[in-house]
Amino acid sequence: MSAITHTSQSVTSSSALKQWITRHPVLAYLILAYVVSWGIFLVPLFSKEGIGLLPYDVPFVQVFALLASVFGLGGSAFVVTAFVDGRAGVRALASRLVRWRVGVQWYLIAVFGLLVVGLVALGVFSGLAPIAALPQQAPALIPYLVQLLVGAVLIHLWEDTGWLGLMFTRLQQRYGALLASLLVAPCLGGIHLPLLFITDALTTGRVPSSQYPIYILQLLVMSSVPFMVIAAWLYNKARGSLLILALFHSSLDAVNGTALLSQLTYYEFIGALVVMAVLLVLFTRRRLAYKPIPDLQPVPPAKSTGFSTQAVQ
Repeated sequence: MSAITHTSQSVTSSSALKQWITRHPVLAYLILAYVVSWGIFLVPLFSKEGIGLLPYDVPFVQVFALLASVFGLGGSAFVVTAFVDGRAGVRALASRLVRWRVGVQWYLIAVFGLLVVGLVALGVFSGLAPIAALPQQAPALIPYLVQLLVGAVLIHLWEDTGWLGLMFTRLQQRYGALLASLLVAPCLGGIHLPLLFITDALTTGRVPSSQYPIYILQLLVMSSVPFMVIAAWLYNKARGSLLILALFHSSLDAVNGTALLSQLTYYEFIGALVVMAVLLVLFTRRRLAYKPIPDLQPVPPAKSTGFSTQAVQ
């Protein structure tokens, strides 16, 4: 009798958990993504390269960033989607990972858009001399493209599965594209907070403790908000292609590291992103190209498993 009672209680608990996740998929995703990702970051955080709590070395922090992206962000998105929308939802989300049949203009914007924005800003802040010297720096495009492609495949394809494929897609249906992007932005930036305390994570070397406040502001607001507004517009224009968004997201890292923009400061580049984001908001009348079409639903209507608007709460 006790075994039967225990089994019944387990089934009831499992059912209650599934019902809660179905009602609150975005919150469930955030909890799972942060728990798994920060749990992975604890390994380098406790090492000598981190806060030194335990006496071991972690020479390659990037490995843990990769694991956090694949399992913490991408994996959590698929787990929550499986709970909420079943196999149809998992297939719909996975299909956006390989959605490549979009206009060639979106590939060009994803790969070179931020680079062009940086070059325009460079001309505005530093004059035409650095721009005139660009032909001699053409070989710098090769490492730029290599870093972009590697980052897109290994890191950002999985990151954006969670932030855009699950979280933004669901919030956008309820709150609209602009507010949804503003809600996702600090969550996207906040996942990187443990890296503040790890050598060679956010910067080359260790971030001085006196600079923690400014780096936190950069992660949560200054870089994440304009980036997410632009990314939201591109995501909607490219019919929810996570492949396009991975290239675009990776281009942000590649632009920051390219020799082509070595004379452009961080704040000058962020200022250019803010201008671009504001222009997109104004020209699209805050919609950021969002249209409630089946391609941008968590589950296409024809394959729906009972998804309702309550599921985005």
